[in-house]
Amino acid sequence: MVPVERAELVTKDMDLIAELIRDLHVEHEAAFSCPDPARVDGRVRSVTASGLTASLVRYGGFEYSAEVEPVNPPMAVVCTGNSGVITTAREDLRLARGDIFMPPVDLRSVTCVDEGDYATLRVPWTAVGSVAEAVSGAPAADLRFEAMAPVSAGRQRMLPARRS
Repeated sequence: MVPVERAELVTKDMDLIAELIRDLHVEHEAAFSCPDPARVDGRVRSVTASGLTASLVRYGGFEYSAEVEPVNPPMAVVCTGNSGVITTAREDLRLARGDIFMPPVDLRSVTCVDEGDYATLRVPWTAVGSVAEAVSGAPAADLRFEAMAPVSAGRQRMLPARRS
C-alpha cells in the first residue's frame, strides 16, 4: 500500500488560498488586489503519493501577485483557464488557457494573474532524472531546464492539446 495524502480547501479567504499554495507548491510572498471581497472564490484539491503531488487550483475575484522562490522539485502546470504573466531574469512568459509551463527551478520569479485556474504535477528529481536518461540517453546529472515553456510548437503539441 502506498500512503496517500489529500488536501482540499474551499474558501473566500485570500490568505488561506496563498497559505495552501505555499504549503503544497512553492514558497512565495503574495499580494492581493481585491475590489469586491464578496466575489473572492478559492478552491484547491491536491493528492500526494510516493513523492508525486497533483493538484487542481482555482481562485478568482481578485488579482494575485507573488514573488516566487525557485520551485523544487520540478512542477509542470497546465493553465486550464484565465491568463497571467510570469517574469524571471531570463524571460517573460504570458499565459493563456491551454498553455503548459514549468515554473523555474533555478530562478526567482514574479507572477501576476487576475484569476487562476491550473492543474499541477510535482515530480521528484529522481523520477525526472530517470525519465530524462531513458528518453535522451544523457546522464540525469546533465539535466537542466532553460525555459518555462516548451521550446517549439512541435514540443507543445507533444503535450495535451489546448482547449478552446
